[in-house]
Amino acid sequence: MSVSKRLLLAACLLLFASKSLFAEYFVIRDYLVRVDFLPDGALQFEETINVEFTAERHGIFRKIPLANTVNGKYQELIVKNIQVENWSFSQERQGNELILKIGDPDIYVNGKQTYVIRYRVENGLNFFDDHAEFYWDVLGTSWPVLTEKFRFELHLPATLQLTDNDVRLYTGPPGSLGQDGTFRWERTGTDLVLLGETTRLFEPGEAVTVAINLPKDAFPKPDTLDVWYQLHGILLWPAGLLSAIIGLLFYSRNKRQAIMTEYQPPLDISPVIAGGFIDHSVDNNDVLALIPLLASRGYLKMDVEEKTALWVFKSQDVRFTQLKTGDSDLQPFERHFLEALFRTGNTVELDDLKDKFYVHLNSIRSEAKSWIKAQKWYEPDQRFNRFFAYGAAVLCGFFGLGAMNRNVIDGAICLGAAGLIFFFSRWFNQRNIAGNEIYKKLEGFRRFLVKAEKPILERLLKDDPQYFDKTLPYAVAFGEVKHWTGMFDGLLSEPPNWYRSHSQSIGPSRFSMDSFGSQFSSEMNTIGSVFSSSPSSSSSGGGGSSGGGSGGGGGGSW
Repeated sequence: MSVSKRLLLAACLLLFASKSLFAEYFVIRDYLVRVDFLPDGALQFEETINVEFTAERHGIFRKIPLANTVNGKYQELIVKNIQVENWSFSQERQGNELILKIGDPDIYVNGKQTYVIRYRVENGLNFFDDHAEFYWDVLGTSWPVLTEKFRFELHLPATLQLTDNDVRLYTGPPGSLGQDGTFRWERTGTDLVLLGETTRLFEPGEAVTVAINLPKDAFPKPDTLDVWYQLHGILLWPAGLLSAIIGLLFYSRNKRQAIMTEYQPPLDISPVIAGGFIDHSVDNNDVLALIPLLASRGYLKMDVEEKTALWVFKSQDVRFTQLKTGDSDLQPFERHFLEALFRTGNTVELDDLKDKFYVHLNSIRSEAKSWIKAQKWYEPDQRFNRFFAYGAAVLCGFFGLGAMNRNVIDGAICLGAAGLIFFFSRWFNQRNIAGNEIYKKLEGFRRFLVKAEKPILERLLKDDPQYFDKTLPYAVAFGEVKHWTGMFDGLLSEPPNWYRSHSQSIGPSRFSMDSFGSQFSSEMNTIGSVFSSSPSSSSSGGGGSSGGGSGGGGGGSW
């Protein structure tokens, strides 16, 4: 076989293969679209589709576009009142298309079948300054089958005076200006009817587009707000709920307080409570403050040893040693922390707590929150406001999930509103008079931690040599441990007696509170990571052209 014949055979096979990719199991023998122009400007469609199956199928599906760009203008359509005569069907929105799945999943059909689909379209006409327009793909471009015959009937009010010059008919692939169709006007008693049909067989992907210029006042222009409400009215729910939550937050916000500098933390207020109450959230740093607190009270000590290899620093080993059991002076959550830390013995390595301590950490945080709640430092209606916000967030989430099938953007907005409401819910923390008094003392002391001056610290240490030990836990809870420790550089010559480090950087000959603060801050971060670590779970696995109007779409079989 010559080279030319081989190339010709390859081309034929390629052409056959490309055709087979689009093969369907039916053809459209006759397709009639009737459109009634209703007095309110809506369009009533009736599609009669006569098909012939070449293999057993359940039925057909029809794709109806819900949005198009016509003459450069983005247009959303409202499709409602859908009926399919004598057939069961389901409908589902996928992006900007409404999918009608017609037929019974338990029944197969073959041969000739007729499908009659009816639906109402609103916002389907285009309105300009001097005229209105019907611009529609009466046969869409998304049918993957042959259409042997296509006809249309457009029923307009008989009062209109329209001629052939008001009509444009385009046929063929998208963008084509083909004229493979005829049309004529016909008057009945109540209607002015435009009748049209194609004059050849239409291949898959070819369209029939009809454009009619209409008088400006032939039909009422849809109210913009009404159209928006029908298309996106669901957004009013998250907007209203979000506004209500923001309004409640503004009404129940904490008023600005006059803060006086405090040199001492409030008596009987644990650093866990101090950190949790001042920002309305008991977090891991607040719980970590119990390490220096319990150590300063003689319950434990902390040893840090560097691991080196070839004189290069590699890692640190942290060891806790229990010195005595919990006394009655400890709060329940403080005693829980001490017992959980040494539940396996009087000495524990930090590495042994990895993926284990997180259970106790969460419980301790919950106990601290309950302790704060029991003090009744908040206005009683804040609990209701918070639950109202949670409910509003859940409601917006349901709206968002439901809207995703109709409109992805609307769904995303609803879900975003749900996230915002849930975020705002944590700020429903209006303090009462007693709560404000505690807050002012805590905030006054926190500000002192940030802006303390050495002469004042020197005086405080002179009055109480244990002042640093007593205040370090609060610096941990407030996230100021490195800064606060560094302020004592030159005032203290050794770390607390409960802390021992074998690091050369803070050895006796090179000790400074600044270097101790940097190392202790780093160690607390490491401890926090280990305490909160949990086992990872495993998982698997005017112009115009054909196909340029609204409507159209296509379908297929299933």
